[in-house]
Amino acid sequence: MNSGTTALDILKGRPPGFYHVSPDITVYEAVRVMGVHNIGSVLVMQQNKLVGILTERDYARKVVLQGRTSADTLVKEIMTPYPGMITITPQTRLEECMAIMTDRKVRHLPILDGEQVLGIISIGDVVSLYTKPVRFVRSSVAVEVRGLPGEHPHRLSTGASGWSCPGSAGAGGEGDAGGWGLGV
Repeated sequence: MNSGTTALDILKGRPPGFYHVSPDITVYEAVRVMGVHNIGSVLVMQQNKLVGILTERDYARKVVLQGRTSADTLVKEIMTPYPGMITITPQTRLEECMAIMTDRKVRHLPILDGEQVLGIISIGDVVSLYTKPVRFVRSSVAVEVRGLPGEHPHRLSTGASGWSCPGSAGAGGEGDAGGWGLGV
């Protein structure tokens, strides 16, 4: 992970834009937008200004658990309003995003440049970037364990460390499926 990665860097890797709904539609319609686009939140905009955010958590806690129906409840009745919701700037670093999400127990962070909404990032975006180096190392190790095309199928080599495990005498020999020998 690059410790200099910012919220704006996360947005640069995506198509421009973000999903939003009006505060005056039903929660059912908003949840349908989230379902169609496989997202866990949607920004609530009115006359091109941010007025809130609606999340799956809002739906679960403020509709389902309170015995309301999504078809009879308006977004503005259950959304988390702006101001009051947690937002970040384009310069917010990846580590800060993770800390905010953990400390404030939120999964989505709208990115604002002044009053202009640039987009929104999710915990999935942050974790994906945060763990990218680990996934790369794991995939590199998997290639070494499986071997490259044309290599002997019973050979395990790490390359730089200098150890390998070809079949050897006492362990079944080359080509014997009897096990691994440690070639030293």
